[in-house]
Amino acid sequence: MDAHHCRDYLAILRNALDSPAFGQVPGLAAAMAGVRERGACVYLCGNGGSGGNAIHLANDLIFGA
Repeated sequence: MDAHHCRDYLAILRNALDSPAFGQVPGLAAAMAGVRERGACVYLCGNGGSGGNAIHLANDLIFGA
């Protein structure tokens, strides 16, 4: 992996963290915590790559990442 690749990745990450959508993460976290407190369920789904992302997120939630 060269330095150019790392700079490109960091630029993409910086753009994601600076996006308006990232400001909604605390609200999502609070909603997810409320679901857990109520003993309710969250269903994640997707097709193709989105399905893979859903599976990874579900595992992160299960194992407390």
